[in-house]
Amino acid sequence: MSKEILNVDLRLLILSMSLRRIVSGCLQVIRSLYLYIIGYDLVAIGLLSMVAATVGAVRSVFVGLLSDKYGRKKFILLGGILSTFRLLIFAFFTDYVMLIIAQIMGGMGEGAGAGQPSVSGLIADKTTKESRVKVFTIIALVSSLMDILGYLFGSLPEHLQPLLLIGEVESFRLIFLICAFLSFFSFIFILPIREEKPEISREAERSFLPRKSVAIISRYSFVRAIGGFGFGITGDLIGPWFKIRFLMGEEVLGPIFAISRFTSTILYFLIFRVKGEIDEVKMIFFNRIISAAAMLLIPFSPSYIVFSLLFVIYRASLLITAPIRQSFIVSIVDPSERASAVGFSNFAWMSLRSLSPAIGGYIMQNISMPLAFIIGATMTGLNGASYHLMLGGKRTERS
Repeated sequence: MSKEILNVDLRLLILSMSLRRIVSGCLQVIRSLYLYIIGYDLVAIGLLSMVAATVGAVRSVFVGLLSDKYGRKKFILLGGILSTFRLLIFAFFTDYVMLIIAQIMGGMGEGAGAGQPSVSGLIADKTTKESRVKVFTIIALVSSLMDILGYLFGSLPEHLQPLLLIGEVESFRLIFLICAFLSFFSFIFILPIREEKPEISREAERSFLPRKSVAIISRYSFVRAIGGFGFGITGDLIGPWFKIRFLMGEEVLGPIFAISRFTSTILYFLIFRVKGEIDEVKMIFFNRIISAAAMLLIPFSPSYIVFSLLFVIYRASLLITAPIRQSFIVSIVDPSERASAVGFSNFAWMSLRSLSPAIGGYIMQNISMPLAFIIGATMTGLNGASYHLMLGGKRTERS
C-alpha cells in the first residue's frame, strides 16, 4: 500500500526527516542534562529553552508565508544546515552567548517534522486528497519509531565513557558530533526532490499575507491556541509532579513515555488500514475528550500503576491525532496558502504552549497540584469542542 501512495520525492523526504527525528529524540534526552553537567543552573537552562521556543514560534509564521511564495524545499535545506551548525556549537563551545546563538539556530531549523510549514506544504503538494491522511500517517509512524531510536541513542554517553576511556562531558560532545553528521546528511536527501510551486493568483502575489483562506486559518489557529495552553500547563511538569507524588524518577517515567509512544505507533497502523475517508473533526473531538478525561484523573491516581495507565491513554490519544490534524488543515485551505496556514497555527500553538508551564508551575506550587490538571483537562476538552463547533460541518475541501 505504501509503495502505491509514496512517490520518490516523498520517500526522500521521509529519509531526511527520519535522520532529523533521531537527532531530535536524542536531544530531548541529553541537551538539558549536558547543560547541567557543564555548570549551568536550571534558570539558565530554562532561558535557553525559551529562546529556542520564541524563535521557533516566529519562524513558523514567516517560513509559512515565504515557502508558499518561494517554495518549500529551500527552507527545509536551510533548516538542515542551521541544525547542523547548532549541534557543532554544542559540541565545541560552552560559553553562554554561543549557546544562545546555537538555540537561535535551532529555533530557526525547519524540516524535522510533518507539522512544520514547509514540510506540510511539500507533502500536500505531493499527495492527493484521498491519499493524504495515509501519507501523513506513514510519516507519523516512521517519526515515532525514529523518536524511540533517538531516545535510546541519547542513553549512550554513560556506556561510551568506559568503552572509549573518555570523560562524561567528552561522551556528550561525541554524541553531539554524531548528531551533527546525521543532521548534515539529512538535508542531502532533499536535494533531488522536484518541487512544483503552486500557482499564485495576481491578488495573492500583491499580498504578503494569506487572503483566500484567512477565515479558516483564523479559526484553526484559535482552536490550536486553546490546545497549546491545555497541553502545556502540565506537560513540562509531569516529571517533577511524578517525583513528588510517588518518589520515583526517570527510571520509571522513561519507560512510561516509551510505552505511550509505542501505543500511538500501533494506533497509526489502525488509521492507515481504515478504508474510505476519515471524518477528521470527529476523530480529533473524540480523542480530545479521551485525553481530557485521562488528564482529569491523573492527579488522583492512587498508585504509579494507575498513573501509568492513565498517562499512556492521555499521551496516545494526543499523538494519534497528529497526522489527522496535519492532513486536515492542508486539505481545506487554498493550495497556495498551505504552509501559511500551518505557520500561523503553529505560532498560535507555540505562543500559549510556551507560557502555560509557568502558570501551571505557579498553581502547583502555591495553590493546588490537582488544580493545574483540572484546568488543563478543561482546556483540552474545550479544544475538542472548538474543533467540532468551529471546524466541523460542511466545508470546501481542496485537492
